[in-house]
Amino acid sequence: MKRFFLTALLSLAFAFSGLNAQNASTRLQKQHDVTKFMKAHLSSSIEMIARALEDRQFNMRLSALQTTRQLEQLFPEESFNRLVQPLIKIINDNNIETETRVLAAITLDQLHSDTGDEAIFQAAKNCENPTMKNFCRAITRVPEESFANVSQVK
Repeated sequence: MKRFFLTALLSLAFAFSGLNAQNASTRLQKQHDVTKFMKAHLSSSIEMIARALEDRQFNMRLSALQTTRQLEQLFPEESFNRLVQPLIKIINDNNIETETRVLAAITLDQLHSDTGDEAIFQAAKNCENPTMKNFCRAITRVPEESFANVSQVK
């Protein structure tokens, strides 16, 4: 009888820990309480970030990229569609520093956009910069020899 109760108790503990994990917040959400003010001003923040992504200053773009990544973690339910095209422009611009382009690819990948995924795939297939090309190939998880036969992201 004791064995039955112990087994039942352990089973319940595992079941409730799984339920708790599904409802748990991200680390960033726990560290930074999302306020009503932040939620109310998210759309204007996204618009300012989009403008900063189009800025020619290195530090401005890097700050905007980092902020986008943090906001995506704080507001995972948001789409951030407004930022997809500026990120694609950064990825495709050969005049922008490789570090910025790589961070833009990471950010775009985290936004889970079909358009963004296709842009990363195209960069992996056609980019002239070998570092950027290899990095995008790693993100798309498509082996190098497959790029000759594949026309789009699966």
